[in-house]
Amino acid sequence: KKLVASRLFDAACALLYGGDNVQPMVERIEERDGMLCVSYATVARQGANPVPCTPLTLDGGDPGEFEFVWRDAMCAVPAPATVEGAEVCIPLPERRPDILRYAWRNNPSRGLLVDGRGTPMPPFAYDLKRGAMIEPSVRAGGDVDAGTGRA
Repeated sequence: KKLVASRLFDAACALLYGGDNVQPMVERIEERDGMLCVSYATVARQGANPVPCTPLTLDGGDPGEFEFVWRDAMCAVPAPATVEGAEVCIPLPERRPDILRYAWRNNPSRGLLVDGRGTPMPPFAYDLKRGAMIEPSVRAGGDVDAGTGRA
């Protein structure tokens, strides 16, 4: 909660007093040699050029909270990940998944990614077939669906 509060405080200060509100984001997701490689960048203000950043974990271990989703089976499976240089790399399973998600649970806690300032990386859902981010839709009752067909 402290990290989120700090992030909100930085955003509010930038809005009220001007200046930069540096926020991390996914810059790109590429498939190479049977791996998905996620690159992150920080953006100081809207329209500014992103600056690559190296992801770290809060607990110093391997990244957690990545999962693969198959729409036809309506299931999600944890995806092992490692930080390799400035990227997070996730090996693809034999059966190609439909979606890669990060920190999509209600209370993600294992191996959370942060940038060099300790600002948490935002959650995302990426459609591997379309090669694009999935915009979350809020369903009745407040549940968020990332294209899985499940509430």
